[in-house]
Amino acid sequence: MLRGSSKKKQRAAGNAERTPEGEKGSGPQTPPSPDLSGLSTEEMAILRDVLRRQEQLESTEVDREKYELLSHPFKSQEQGH
Repeated sequence: MLRGSSKKKQRAAGNAERTPEGEKGSGPQTPPSPDLSGLSTEEMAILRDVLRRQEQLESTEVDREKYELLSHPFKSQEQGH
């Protein structure tokens, strides 16, 4: 009887390893997208504008970081000493 329980636990553990939640080192999972079907046309336009501005902000930040690295290549090494 204990053997049956043990086999069920092994199968359950094996199934957990196959699912994304059971994978080790895979990092956080992205949540499902929200249902936007209830939004009006105006609300969708506002949301698209907010997302566009967010993308621009992130792009500007990445460009700024690249510029900092290229214009001051030894700055990070100097701070470590």
